Amino acid sequence: MSSWREMASGLKTSRKSTSGPARPVSNEPMLKATLVEEPVAVGERNLKPTSGVTISDSIPPEMATMHPDLVGIPEGEMEATAASYGFPPEFVEEIKEMEAASHVEHAQTEEQSSKIDDSVKSVGGASQSGRRQATDEESEIKKTDTDSELPMMVGGQDLITFNEIEEFLPDDLMISDDPLDRRAAEDLKDYFSRYADNPGKAAEHFKSPPKALSNEAFHLAKWITARLGIETFSRGHFWSRFARGKNWKSNAFGARQGKKAYKLGYIFEKVPTARILGEIHKINDLNPGLTTKNGEQIGIIRRAKQQEILHEMEAGSDNDSQGKSSFFGQSKGADGEQFGFACLGSVEDPDHPCWITVKDDLSAWYIEPLNPKIQRETWAIDCDAYGPNDKIKDPCPVFDKFLEDSFAGSKNPDEMIDSFYEFFGAALLGITHRYKRALFLYGETDTGKSVLADTFANIFPPEAQQSHTLSDLQNKENCRADLASARVNIVTETRAANGSRWNLVDSQVFKQAVSGETFSGRHLYKDNIRITPRCAFVFCGNDRIPLADNGGAVTNRFNVLYFKNRVAKNKQDELLAKKIKAETNGIIYKSLNAVLRLPKTKLTDPEDSKTIKGLWSDLTRSNVESWLRDRAIIHRLGDIKRGQKLKKSTHKAKVYRDYCDYCAQVNSRAENKQKFYDSLRRRGVTDLPASNDGQRLNVVLKDNDR
Repeated sequence: MSSWREMASGLKTSRKSTSGPARPVSNEPMLKATLVEEPVAVGERNLKPTSGVTISDSIPPEMATMHPDLVGIPEGEMEATAASYGFPPEFVEEIKEMEAASHVEHAQTEEQSSKIDDSVKSVGGASQSGRRQATDEESEIKKTDTDSELPMMVGGQDLITFNEIEEFLPDDLMISDDPLDRRAAEDLKDYFSRYADNPGKAAEHFKSPPKALSNEAFHLAKWITARLGIETFSRGHFWSRFARGKNWKSNAFGARQGKKAYKLGYIFEKVPTARILGEIHKINDLNPGLTTKNGEQIGIIRRAKQQEILHEMEAGSDNDSQGKSSFFGQSKGADGEQFGFACLGSVEDPDHPCWITVKDDLSAWYIEPLNPKIQRETWAIDCDAYGPNDKIKDPCPVFDKFLEDSFAGSKNPDEMIDSFYEFFGAALLGITHRYKRALFLYGETDTGKSVLADTFANIFPPEAQQSHTLSDLQNKENCRADLASARVNIVTETRAANGSRWNLVDSQVFKQAVSGETFSGRHLYKDNIRITPRCAFVFCGNDRIPLADNGGAVTNRFNVLYFKNRVAKNKQDELLAKKIKAETNGIIYKSLNAVLRLPKTKLTDPEDSKTIKGLWSDLTRSNVESWLRDRAIIHRLGDIKRGQKLKKSTHKAKVYRDYCDYCAQVNSRAENKQKFYDSLRRRGVTDLPASNDGQRLNVVLKDNDR
């Protein structure tokens, strides 16, 4: 049977309240109170209403000047409470002794604080005299917290400050009731233990941030940057390894929710502007009396100054503005860019993130502990990765069986399977741009193409995924900006996603994105940023690739995986996607080994893929291009001299009618007017300046009788 001490271990007394005794309910309205500038006792609520009932009328006289923590429990209440729980009388006596000791300790603290106040007044003169005439909220702030300038806590509890973090011991981690706080403290200790020799500037600031040098926005910006552990402003956002953002919180409980935990200090996360403003508001509301190094009072930070601080933070943290290389650009010195990705653990060390990379010549891949000072990553795959020397006989049997069934009956099923593993491995490492290829999953409904698309979606974390259509990339700058941090872009229904604008696959943006070329974009209400994507593109559809008229060039940017085997509804495994997700380790292992088979400039294109693309390309070219070759002559605008307009141009409507007649003769479906004119413009046919005889094009029909 448990002792009464064990039973009482979780019991909390009302002494812990910081809000003071409850006030009697009154039917008379409480009006707005004003501060009275008079000397008051410590903790007294020195308020005087303009009219109505005074506060002192609702508080017993003996409690009016007493600090809330010193308010005792009414006589007899503790004994009654203890008796209701079945505790013996000696329990009450022990509690009272603890109360008395706490009162003595509090009195000593107040006495020391009073001496400090007197010295501040004598040095600061009359302007400092009212600084410590505090309300009860100010009196509850410990002097040690003020010295540390109330830096951002590791968790949401005000009890944990930066100065306390460095002295954390395993037995002290339970001081917070919030498991996120305990997790953060453990991971922070782990990070410092792994990088004890050189933890990095941001880590040192996170542990012990400096005071602001002055009240100027520039110095306040540097101070807040240190408080939040912000390391850079990149891709239009602030980033930190210590931000405890959405990613870390969603994985904070680890195995309890079937996830591995993001480790504080390893994975970089966005610090939203709203969070920075929230920190400023916290300063304004809880402690506007914070001081700078030179003794100035920070005071209330107004809205205009808040925006100025944000601009200073951006300028001071932006590598591009300082002429430095991209913060998230992975490099390994003179050898060039380092391609790789992070996993939340490895088979050898499941408790720490690892980095998987490949040699530039694709001759080997290897795994190493993730060092955030070298490999700066904003996402990690949730798995314990195998190493290159692990000899795994059958790493993903369920997934391999799915691929065999899906591609059975193809000209060369092994080529189809190899093509997938090669592309998936290249997507993991961020090197699909070397081959200028996207993946098109083609097949009817219930053939398994959506399961393969889900494999990409289930293995890559949400932070590394986008699903922007071709139309989005062409017309929306914010969608292009999203590609900066994406590793895979998955579009599940190509035709529905792009509507009638099928020629967008030939757009300049798509060409640049697939090839990894640099272009610009911007997030909403943000400045333009330069994007060099390392993103793999995966499309799904039960119709042909949305080719432009020069189909041959476009097909060279795709590998087609043809799913020709339909699976009956009653034979479909509803849990197949989850079973495949459970084999993430094995799929990654086989994909990385498949990459080693690739030369630098070649990605396996299966025989079925080449055949299908050839048919689609012929269908595309046999229409507008054939009409131009057989029935029209294009004249350059510079060759049309004055007086030659009628001879070297044709009415726009007549050109389209001739094209439709041609399509009817060759038994081919004519494009609508808009798509037809778009096709002509790409080939140098354009509208001439409008005139009285109607709109004309710089093209002449070979048979003018038509």
